[in-house]
Amino acid sequence: MSEQSKTVTVAVNGHLRHQTMMGFGSTIFDWANPHDETPMMRGVPAEIQEEAMRLAYQEMGLNRARFFVFDWYHREDAVAEPFDPQTLRITSSWFDTLVDTMRRKQRYGLDTWFGCPRVEHMPPWCLRPDKRTLARPDAYAGYVTAFLLHWQNDLGFNVPYWDFCNEPSYPPHQPQTISLDEMCALTKHLGARFRAAGLDTQLVIADDWTPGIHAIAFARHILSDPEARQYVGALAYHSYDGYENPYNDWRRLEAQRREREELRAVCLPTGVPIWMTEICNTRHRTEDDWADAFFRANEIHDELAHADASAWDYMWSIWEANWRVKEGWGKAQAPVLIYFNEQGQAERVEMHEVGAVISQWSRFARPGSVRLEANSDDAEVRATVFERPREGEVVLVVLNNRAAEVPVRFTFRALPPLGEARVYRTSRHEKVTSLPSVQAQGDGLSVVLKGESVTTLVCRRA
Repeated sequence: MSEQSKTVTVAVNGHLRHQTMMGFGSTIFDWANPHDETPMMRGVPAEIQEEAMRLAYQEMGLNRARFFVFDWYHREDAVAEPFDPQTLRITSSWFDTLVDTMRRKQRYGLDTWFGCPRVEHMPPWCLRPDKRTLARPDAYAGYVTAFLLHWQNDLGFNVPYWDFCNEPSYPPHQPQTISLDEMCALTKHLGARFRAAGLDTQLVIADDWTPGIHAIAFARHILSDPEARQYVGALAYHSYDGYENPYNDWRRLEAQRREREELRAVCLPTGVPIWMTEICNTRHRTEDDWADAFFRANEIHDELAHADASAWDYMWSIWEANWRVKEGWGKAQAPVLIYFNEQGQAERVEMHEVGAVISQWSRFARPGSVRLEANSDDAEVRATVFERPREGEVVLVVLNNRAAEVPVRFTFRALPPLGEARVYRTSRHEKVTSLPSVQAQGDGLSVVLKGESVTTLVCRRA
């Protein structure tokens, strides 16, 4: 029997339960005031906007959004000059149009969002002479509290989570925008301010460049302080430690997987969920969109299986297809791409291969799903398995990294009997394609996996 034709066994153990999923998402921009790097997005017709949002939040099943608050002192007259942090009131904001964008996305499935400012974009009087690090945490807390109260009281829009800042340790050779001690102190100060103001917003800590730079250190420092920990809703990190470069071989990223396991060990005793809140392919793109997307599938697996991440977010869910092509970046690889003609007019929108790969999880491992232990006896066949208790379903997401097809046998322990399974597959020439269903037999289920593919099986109880 050839190596490729041997049946791979994936053992699923319902006794060993891991994180409860909170969903999949991305950073978003405001249709009315898009990111400054994508000026072409300002003129996208409403019908193409709607189709892009439908693809991302309904077809793909994304449910999360991080929104940036950029350059606030340039755009908010109320905070350009020193103010009293205790009495500041905001009655209108340059960022108010974001509320309309998020409400439109709610119609397609968005249900969780969190704000993320840039500390270095605060007014100069709030910063130290290096113009990067925070000198007035009280001013930061005063602005954020006033901003969230304005959205809640004037616009009727609550923000359930607030992220202190984006990547406080990037770039690594510069001072952190907020140190470990400062973020811990600010967690306690801002959390108390929120509660006193009647806000139930929880805080997202770290959101740093990688687990090692320095999300683990932030987690260990802040979560060990009981006063600070009561205000923390999630520990977030980014994955720019090798997972941004599709030229890398995921098999060689063992040190990165160990760091994710270390982060998990820090957070697990506290009950604070872990979020992976940003990743994308950088300048080092290959010429093969499918190879890049399949690399992303292995990264998703590692975040869920090694960090116990309960949420996974791409950088941007909707983006300009020909962004920076002339600068040699190659075709953009956001999940949903908008294509423009030579006159700069938006013509069409489509799901990119990376969007199809993400969908293999995001459409089926819905919020509330619980990841179960799943061990493969072949390192090239990687599986994440989820129980959906309310729906009476078990979701199997399995990657075949081999070029040839592979027969796989799933065995189930401590799970109710399973019956028919719907099957969906993404590969080089397929995007979440529905395949003929298969039937579980006894305590297992057998399927043949196409070479270099991601397959999702949604099993109903018998």
